[in-house]
Amino acid sequence: MTKLGVYGLLQTFLVFLPLSRATETWGWVVAVDGLASLFVGTLTALKQDDAKRLMSFHVVGQVGYMFFAIGMGLVLLRTDPFLGALGLLAGVFHMLNHSLYKSCLFLGAGAVECRTGTRSLAALPGGLGAFMAVTAGCALVASLAIAGVPPLNGFASKWLMYATGILGGREATLLPVAALVAMFISLVTLASFLKYLGGTFLGLPRRDDPPREVPLSMQVPQVVLATACLGFGLFPMFPLTFVQRAVASLPSASGVPELGMLLGAGSGLDVARTGMELAIWAPLPVAAALVILGLLSYLGFQKAGGASVKDVRVWTCGEEVNPETFRYPPGSFYRPFKEAFGGIYPKAAWRAPTFPASVRRILDPDAWFYLPFAHAVERAAKVVSRTHTGVPHVYLLWMVVGVIAVVAILFLVGS
Repeated sequence: MTKLGVYGLLQTFLVFLPLSRATETWGWVVAVDGLASLFVGTLTALKQDDAKRLMSFHVVGQVGYMFFAIGMGLVLLRTDPFLGALGLLAGVFHMLNHSLYKSCLFLGAGAVECRTGTRSLAALPGGLGAFMAVTAGCALVASLAIAGVPPLNGFASKWLMYATGILGGREATLLPVAALVAMFISLVTLASFLKYLGGTFLGLPRRDDPPREVPLSMQVPQVVLATACLGFGLFPMFPLTFVQRAVASLPSASGVPELGMLLGAGSGLDVARTGMELAIWAPLPVAAALVILGLLSYLGFQKAGGASVKDVRVWTCGEEVNPETFRYPPGSFYRPFKEAFGGIYPKAAWRAPTFPASVRRILDPDAWFYLPFAHAVERAAKVVSRTHTGVPHVYLLWMVVGVIAVVAILFLVGS
């Protein structure tokens, strides 16, 4: 549902309307609105304590990224179809990626709530990664993906946005600046999900009855989505093949170049024009280097620093103090952000006038139109549900009655 606005933009500007200077103007409007959305939505998410509310505000920010990319595509499509196509591909590809990692994150938050009974990061017991390893691993992959950390899928689509904005500086000088703002907000996204991961899965557990991992039926969807985040990041050309076909099928974008002309023929992303390399992203070599460095770090820690580790309580000079006193709550590290950007939602000085109850009822269409209609449909559904007896003979009787009714209606219409 959150992607319907993106679909509406594509339909409006690339199906219903021809390319013109007005398209370029509206592209600026869409890009600026998207930039504002990703800025406000992400910074607001950083302030949240409720895990699902945090992720819901990130939906606002991530849809802003999609609008920003598509807006850049509309700005450039008429004057530079090559870069305009990159912007459109980036927006649609990010829409696809967002459906993967955000679904995985919401499923993970639901799994945590299922086992702990709370969504508050401050109230969560912490240290759940030791008991819910699968959920924690999937949440880690999805969190890094939404923050645009390579080599996951979120980085691939954001890389296309940054390349479009920076290379589009020749046509529109403000696009590189906007791309830098989008890069900064990716860091804020990472900080926000480090807050989520730290408050949920890291640290020492704070209670004696640790929760169990969720059932396999709740683990498998998370694993599938996390695997897709990794797969689309390592092999971005596979999903981009379908994205390019979808974009090129729109009438005003029918002149979009083939994917090989836009991003090369390899497994990575290679932006080149007239034989000149402009930008390149090779996820497989980068992933291999990260794996090798990780193994070397792990082996070095085990061999060179393999001293025994002993867990002890924090020393409080012999005084008995509740360990909670020394625990940093998840939101404490981000107080400077709250103070610096606390006013992005200004408080309205004007208050709506109050009306009598009768007037409020007239002004509320839900009360006099939608709710009565919904209740009538619900009552009708209950009446129909009584016919579901589970007896085959009754169902056959209803079929015969239905056929007779259809024949009678056709006979009356025909006469």
